[in-house]
Amino acid sequence: MNLKISFRLKQISFNTLRQGTISLFGIVTSIIVVNFSSKALWGEFVYFLLYILFSQQIINWGNREYLIRFFSENPYKIKEVFTSIFFVRFPLLFFFLIIDVSFFNTNLCIYLFLWQLGLFLTNSYEAIVIYEKKFIRSIYIEILSFIFFIISFFIWSKHLRIKQLLIIYSLYQIARGLLYFATFRNNFHFKKQQLDFYFYKKNIWFFFLSFLGFFVSKVDVYIIESFNNRVLTTDYQIMNTFFIFIMSIPMYIFNPFIKNIYRNNTSVILKFKKNIILIGLIIIPLCLICVCLLQVLFLQNNFHFKTYILAFFYIIPSFIYGIEILQLFRQHKEKKVVIILFIGALLTSTLTFLFLKNNLEFDNALLGSTIAQILLLFLFSVTQKK
Repeated sequence: MNLKISFRLKQISFNTLRQGTISLFGIVTSIIVVNFSSKALWGEFVYFLLYILFSQQIINWGNREYLIRFFSENPYKIKEVFTSIFFVRFPLLFFFLIIDVSFFNTNLCIYLFLWQLGLFLTNSYEAIVIYEKKFIRSIYIEILSFIFFIISFFIWSKHLRIKQLLIIYSLYQIARGLLYFATFRNNFHFKKQQLDFYFYKKNIWFFFLSFLGFFVSKVDVYIIESFNNRVLTTDYQIMNTFFIFIMSIPMYIFNPFIKNIYRNNTSVILKFKKNIILIGLIIIPLCLICVCLLQVLFLQNNFHFKTYILAFFYIIPSFIYGIEILQLFRQHKEKKVVIILFIGALLTSTLTFLFLKNNLEFDNALLGSTIAQILLLFLFSVTQKK
């Protein structure tokens, strides 16, 4: 039993370290740009970042969630199904290449496409990394590719403009994607391979789930960016990245054991849920203290105490309803999750816009998102009890 517990703790630690590394590099990137250039430049970059994140939600088509559940139920068909879905989603890249060329400066669209291709490769292997617990390999890839970014950044830092930043970041992402491709290339299976384009229909609910989950967490950033205040956009986007990282901690813990959660009975899952909530009550305040220190030391932001109180109530619901979402998955009730997330997206966007229109301040955006998160918790709790 001790060995079993030790193994589980090790897997949780490795996955948390992996996800933490990815999130940390994203935060460090923004801090470096702000400190060596300006908040205005990062605010300009966020415009492209938000577009790429949107495009990736479409290109991914919920494949990670679908594959993890499929692998859990059909462990002998991993390579065949992974290969099929990889190539079935590939045409979506070229769809967005057309959008890149049509709506962006010709000098920039090639770098946007490289960025999208790199993320396509990286995200394609996410299900493999999680299911096969290849967390250490993933950490090495993330570190190596980020070192490449840092070296490239400081070579260009004296003449940094939006084009140079896009070039550096797109090359970083394609290098990262190619490293994942080279490391996990043996997961392809080409013998008698059939492309299952029915995947788009079969996985439509996981796609909606993934897209709406992303939209709920990022719609406030999109709305702030639409007001064309680059400094506020920078401050909020960076803080949002911190918050999303903390909110993702339950998933870092779940991910190594999702296949077990699908197979365990309700009493075991409820016990797991109570432990996650307890962890949240302890770890959220500690994380927010760290966020406060980072904001003061590296970004020269002195947010009011009430901002961090709002942040606590914005984050804690995700520690509670995360397991309830997995239970609904387990019962193949993805449609109910999608409906609730759709309501959450509407609430977040409406409240954020109304509060910001009244007064364009950081706390007003956060207040709208916090109210929406609390209402999401209520909706998931009521649904799960039915």
